[in-house]
Amino acid sequence: MHDALHYRIADVDVAIEAPIDVLGIVTDAYRRFPKSSALMKPQVTVYADTDKDGHVSIAIGEKDYKTVPAASGRAIVGLELSNAIITAVAQHSRFLIVHAAAIEHEGEALCIAGPGHIGKTLLAAHLLSRGWRCLSDEYAFIEPYSGQIVPFPKLLYVRSTSLPYVPRTFRKCLESSPWYGLGDQPGLVFSGVDPACAYSEAIWSAGARLSRLLVLVKRNAAAPTIKDCAAWSIIPDLNSLAWQPPDLLDGLTRMASALRGVQVGKLVAGEPLATANAIENWAAGDRALAYA
Repeated sequence: MHDALHYRIADVDVAIEAPIDVLGIVTDAYRRFPKSSALMKPQVTVYADTDKDGHVSIAIGEKDYKTVPAASGRAIVGLELSNAIITAVAQHSRFLIVHAAAIEHEGEALCIAGPGHIGKTLLAAHLLSRGWRCLSDEYAFIEPYSGQIVPFPKLLYVRSTSLPYVPRTFRKCLESSPWYGLGDQPGLVFSGVDPACAYSEAIWSAGARLSRLLVLVKRNAAAPTIKDCAAWSIIPDLNSLAWQPPDLLDGLTRMASALRGVQVGKLVAGEPLATANAIENWAAGDRALAYA
């Protein structure tokens, strides 16, 4: 049996049509999003369907996006469906969309950009426990000409392998969230993790101006390091982490505009607590400690 969800994501109305059990994964993660009217024609529709063997086929409009094998598990289905939703939004949005965790302190936003499963969520969790506020966990929406980041309150995904490293205050969030197996991979994914469970509703920021951006290029180093870079030099790295609009030149223009006046650097992450210390020192302008 199929059903549909309708959301307003940044500046785009999106519909997701899928079997009810697949939509449940989306509902877990997107329950903080404003819903749009089912009577309003969406700008884009994402479809998912399950065949008799359990494979999930995902499409954006009439174009096939990806087929998720049955052995992948529900957590991977949810992740791929989220990626399809963002890909669809990027075709219509005026925002620069980057694969990043975005957090805010005193009205200034810091983005930690990087590929999946490299540790962005874990670092964001440590910084949230120190008084930073959450703008997004996985996808940062940056208005390229003002530098404002709008909230993208998709709830967090945390793998069970990260449990020994999350802040103690954060574990309450995990215990109250749904979880899914990883199919043929060991471990679990805690889905729909809401940091407000451990802190308060104030942990979610209403928006902030992008002031600093780090590209997380490596983890599990002996010690964390941060190397300052010229904004233009980071564009190739950031381009590989951005959802591209239909026009490539438009995408590069958005990126160059969004980086104006932004302090940027490349991060090699070590142990999470030490890395969070280095990020805070770098954000505060203490170069000696940030490079230690």
